[in-house]
Amino acid sequence: MQSPEKIELHFNERVQLTALRLYRVGGEEIVLPRRGIRAATNEVIPLPILSPGAYRAEWRIISADGHPTGGVISFRVEAPGRS
Repeated sequence: MQSPEKIELHFNERVQLTALRLYRVGGEEIVLPRRGIRAATNEVIPLPILSPGAYRAEWRIISADGHPTGGVISFRVEAPGRS
């Protein structure tokens, strides 16, 4: 997999994305652009070019009814030429 250009989060109701952090497995945090908190059903966050390795994106939201929740998206970027 090539370095993804963005992370897209889609929800079935308007939520407030309160946190999105990206980590290279092993602990290094990748700095993402700051954005304001707003109610939306979709969030698109641009990513810097990522070097090969395993990554973990951790997100948190506040749902329309006020409950906090979150999740993790794990993915891997392969070195060029690997399939």
